[in-house]
Amino acid sequence: MTMHRWLNFSSRSFPSFISAGKRIFQPGERHDERIFPAFVAMFVIKGIVHLMEDGVPYEIKDGEWFIQTPGLRHFGYKESDQETVYYWIHFLPGDWEISASDLSAPGRIVKIDMGDGLRVPDTRYSLNMNYGPFPCEEWDGPLESIVEAVLVGNWTLQQSRFMQLLERMMEFDPDRHLIPSNTVALQVYRFLLENFRKPIRLKQLAQNLHYSVDYLSRCFRLHYQTTPSAFLHRLRMEEAKLLLATSGYSVRRIAVEVGYEELSVFSRAFKNDQNVSPVQYRERIYAGGMLARDDS
Repeated sequence: MTMHRWLNFSSRSFPSFISAGKRIFQPGERHDERIFPAFVAMFVIKGIVHLMEDGVPYEIKDGEWFIQTPGLRHFGYKESDQETVYYWIHFLPGDWEISASDLSAPGRIVKIDMGDGLRVPDTRYSLNMNYGPFPCEEWDGPLESIVEAVLVGNWTLQQSRFMQLLERMMEFDPDRHLIPSNTVALQVYRFLLENFRKPIRLKQLAQNLHYSVDYLSRCFRLHYQTTPSAFLHRLRMEEAKLLLATSGYSVRRIAVEVGYEELSVFSRAFKNDQNVSPVQYRERIYAGGMLARDDS
């Protein structure tokens, strides 16, 4: 049974990204021996890494991550018998400790008195240091994007993408990803169908369904051959055309009825979709005798 260790750190000193890369072991190769001064997060995409940390052996299989503790001796205690691919990320939290339990439970959120009446929130976060399985095909893209940011030398982008990965790791639940992608896609479909008249956003949708935006989009595109954004847009445009043709509502009210908070945003979206403005669309219908004008 795997013994879990938890890396606990403060919101006032988020981990700083250092570097990242991708490593491929051929059969017969093993992890180098060293003592490293920073944390090293390893994400195995293919194969298995046999790693010894401070005298304790670990087998990190594909779909698992492992975070090496700084200052401890690490080395590969066994050669790979197959091609092994993993990503590595070096980082350092400013304020951290390692424990045998998750310290992010309620009661760990405090406010630090900085003087002059200023109280700064100090929230504890916990990150499982040896965990999985995660879906390799889903995580490969975000991991590769961090490496790409390193190659172009954009530190701000590196740190941003690293923080997004940390959030994904802290919220990750492997059982959730056992749900078939078609079920996830259907959840998105029903949610959009029932809520498209509201000013919803994909980030809100992801939060409501407890998935990442990227994962929702992939599942939906796989089964409906379009993106959630495109499907939402289509629902709103069809409803707008129906209201323009069958109601006496003002264009402003129709914009609100189909989920747009701003009239200008609705008008621009409608014109891009229909090549005419909402007013011109309605006038075209009147001119064709499809609707009797109702100014009441």
